[in-house]
Amino acid sequence: PEANLSGVHCEILREALKLTYNSFQMGERKSLEFGGDFSPHPIWEDVLSQIPVSCNNLEQSGSFKLTTEKDDLVRWTLPLNSSGQYGSIFSKHESSVVENNDRILVYDLDGITDSTLKQLAAMMAFMKISRDFRKLGNGVRKEIKIEEFGMFLIGDARVQEINTHFVQNIVKTCAKYGAKVTTITNNVDDYAVKDGGKTIGENATHKIFLPL
Repeated sequence: PEANLSGVHCEILREALKLTYNSFQMGERKSLEFGGDFSPHPIWEDVLSQIPVSCNNLEQSGSFKLTTEKDDLVRWTLPLNSSGQYGSIFSKHESSVVENNDRILVYDLDGITDSTLKQLAAMMAFMKISRDFRKLGNGVRKEIKIEEFGMFLIGDARVQEINTHFVQNIVKTCAKYGAKVTTITNNVDDYAVKDGGKTIGENATHKIFLPL
């Protein structure tokens, strides 16, 4: 409640967040290249460690000494640390322990009327699903069903390019984690004409066409 965020405080935080995610992406690339483990996302303590670097960068760019602002941010964000009140949310990764493998997880996007927002929500859902697949390991049977697959096949040429790349990522991710993927659509042309649909059609081991 006593925090009074100034523009300087916000600039320090923005720079620290940028540094944190740049560092995370570099570490992720190296881990993928050399086969090591990596955390699924940064946590607050990663950001906190970048605040002094952020202040130093801003000071070198011509700002005044930022010692007071740095100390403010460290003090105000104590509840976000691992031992703080909100540490379980901001400073810990999700548990990798799976209590029950026999489960069904449903993301229902029917309530989203905007097509672009629905596409983004579906992409975010798949990112979460792929992280769940990674935790389960290759020995566990996994299946993902995508109803209304046609929502990934609409939009202008640029959107289609992004969607096709995303569909290719779905195929590669499911193959990597030994998961079966089923897509459902009402239009045969979705598989015969659209590039994203062709990706599914070319990789599918089974195809079923049913009358409406």
